Order: sequence, then C-alpha cells, then structure tokens
Amino acid sequence: MNESKKILITVSEGSIARNIVRSFVLEKLLEKSEARVALLVSHDKEEWYRKEFGSDRVTIEVWPNTPVTRFGKILSFLSRCGILTKTVLTDQATRYVEDKNWKIFFLKRCITYTCGWNPLYHFVLRRITAFYIPDKKMQDIFKKIKPDLLFSTDVLDEMDFEAMREARRQNIQIVGMVRSWDNLTSGGLVMVVPNLVLLWNPFLYRKARFVQHIAANRLKIVGIPHFDWYTKTELLVSREEFCQKFKIDPNKKIILFGAIGNFLAPHESEVVETLSHALRENKLPDVSIIFRPHPHFISDKEKIEKLGNIIFDDLVAQYTGSERSSWEMDREKIAHLVNSLYHADLVITTASTMTMDAVAFGKPVVCIAFDGRSNELHWNSILRFYQNYTHYIEIAKTKGFKIASSPEELIRHVNEYLKNPELDKEGRQKVFDEFIWKLDGKSAERVVNFVK
Repeated sequence: MNESKKILITVSEGSIARNIVRSFVLEKLLEKSEARVALLVSHDKEEWYRKEFGSDRVTIEVWPNTPVTRFGKILSFLSRCGILTKTVLTDQATRYVEDKNWKIFFLKRCITYTCGWNPLYHFVLRRITAFYIPDKKMQDIFKKIKPDLLFSTDVLDEMDFEAMREARRQNIQIVGMVRSWDNLTSGGLVMVVPNLVLLWNPFLYRKARFVQHIAANRLKIVGIPHFDWYTKTELLVSREEFCQKFKIDPNKKIILFGAIGNFLAPHESEVVETLSHALRENKLPDVSIIFRPHPHFISDKEKIEKLGNIIFDDLVAQYTGSERSSWEMDREKIAHLVNSLYHADLVITTASTMTMDAVAFGKPVVCIAFDGRSNELHWNSILRFYQNYTHYIEIAKTKGFKIASSPEELIRHVNEYLKNPELDKEGRQKVFDEFIWKLDGKSAERVVNFVK
C-alpha cells in the first residue's frame, strides 16, 4: 500500500472509536503502510477527533446526517424485518406491546416469517438497494477524498450504509465489520455486502453465513480488536493502587457490577439494593462492591450512593456533549476498565458484553435475570434477554456463567463463586473459544493485514 492510497474509515460513535480507532487499528495501519486516512465522523465529534487523531496523514471529515429519503425508510424497514431470528421477533412483539399497532405488527411478521429465512429474498433486496442513490453530501465527501478503499466499521449503521452505497456506485473496494456481537441477529439484513467482512468470532461467522447469507469467501475471523488492550500488562497497576482510587481495603475481595442502565434494566438499582442488604445482613462475606455504570445509559447514581456500602464508579468515560450517547473512552479510561476487570474477583452483569470481558480475564460471572422487586410482564422483563435474544441464548448454552432468576439465587451464586472461582471453568473456556476466539494481542494486526 503506497503513499497514493487513501482509506476512508467510518466512525459513527464512541464504541467504534474504542473498538477500532483507539484499539491499535489506526496506529498499526499508519505504521505498516504509507496510506493516508480520512475518518468520517458525526459533526459533534469533529473537533474532539481532530485534536486526538488529526495529523499530516489523518484527516477528519464530517457526515452531515441528512434526513433519510422515503425510499431509504422503506429499505430500512425491509432490512429490519429481513432476517428470521428470535431477537427480531421479540423486538417486534415488544414494539407491538408499546404502540398496539396491529397492522404494522402483522406486516412485519408476514415479511419476517415468509422472507427472513430466504437467501433469494436477501439477494433480491440487496439488488434493489443498488438503485438507492446516496445522499448528495455523501457523494461530495467521496469526491473530495477520492478514497481507494472504504473501511466500514459498522455495516448496519445509517452512515455506513450511505458510504457503502457510494463506494459500490464508484466500484471502490469495501472492507466491513460489525459493531458488536449481537448485530447480525438483531440489526436487520446487511443491505450492502462488503468485498470482505471481518468478524470477531466463530459465532458471528455462523450468523453471517446462515442468517445473513453472506458467501464464505467474503468472511474472515480476526478477533476482537479492543480486547487487544487486555493483553497489555503495562496498563496494570497494583491492587493497592487500584483500591486507593475507591478508598477500599485491598485485602477484601472485589465484586464488579457491570450495569446496563435504566433504559434496558429499569429495576437495576433494586438488584443492587439486594446486594447491599445481603452485605448488611452478613449473607455475603465482607467484600467491596463497585458499581460500574454503562457509559451510554443512565443509572440511578443517587439511589446507589445512598446505600452506603456500594461504590459508584465515576471513571468509566468522558463525554463530548451533554448526551450520554457522546461517550468516549481514551487510553486512561480503557486502562481503568482493564484494571477493574483484572482486580475483580467476580463480575455481575445483565445480559451484556461484560460477560465476555470478564471471561477474557478468567473471572466468574453471574448474570441477572429478575426485575428487582418488580414482577414485569415477559415483554418488559429482562428475563426476555436470556429466553428470546439469539446471541444470549447461544452464549448461555455454554454454561460458562450462572444466571440468577431471583434475589436468593443471586446471593447463592455469588457465594458459590467467591468460595470456589474454578466453578464452571470448562464452560468459560467454551465462551472463550466461541465468542472471544483469540486473546493474543494481534486482532488489530489481523484487521490491518486484511485492509492492506
């Protein structure tokens, strides 16, 4: 790849910046080639990324996020109904419970059940997409940059769809990835299939082949780039130094509560109360519990801090704007996550990627499957994540972690793991093999090699 080559990389949100740009991919790409790079970002991230990544070889371009056309909305609707998975069916039912629009629900069901499994439907819908003319401003961006390659970091994102359509229109090669491990079973049909699709793990490979019907010769497993950070021992601090941040006793065991926030788990603070009361009533040993909020979603900080024996972690991310969606994790925040996982003796979470993060460090995991003190209907309950969401159904089959369906089960599982952290070790290895694949610090390098 010589100096004349230009690569356009989409960065639609903070998770992409963490997953790709800050996780050695950009660094290694510049190091191993003479290519020039343009990062395509939303307008509210322009100055932030320009200061952090801008250089004589890296420019920042802004996607104006123009309104979607009627044709674009129709394509988006057909895409969302275009794969047959339990996740899609569950989301349709949940939406129906909210809006009671039976006509739209019936239409979605008809499309999903009759066409979502059909490779021919996927082929035809992708061919129809070829008639979609990208936004004029996206055309102008390509005219200005003149990229030789598009690296689409989230093939199901709206920005990436526009960019991939323009790249395809100009016969520009596309390398693509998905943002997270649940996307190929929840985000709808990939409407523009890149020349090469890079995947985290064997689970995603199977879903790309048999749910999305993408040809095997277009798929490559590379690992999880941001997990490369987990191999960097130079980031680790002593247990004493880590505990000093929270003013806790380094001799006590640490439970890390990886929250998913009020939007997805509105009763999460009630679950934390269960742990708090168990501590006070000596139903748990004398441990330190650190509540790590999700960077994207709000948690009940005031309620949790009032409990008195739960530490609320304010160090998870920084924000470029007033919205939680503006979150970013620089090297300091990533190092804090690494140390939080490394020094934890146990991780508690609710159907989140944090299960995989914990397994990468060999930590036992308890997943929450009850709604605090509430008794929610199934379509509102977090229990649906384990029974109706494809990715968590499959990871749960490994039996690599405990699922707590009640407060009593939660306390029992926590005590079991604290007493014997080797429990379910074989299952955790299955989680590792199927959902992490490799932890060798070379995932970013594999990405760059395929891009090159």
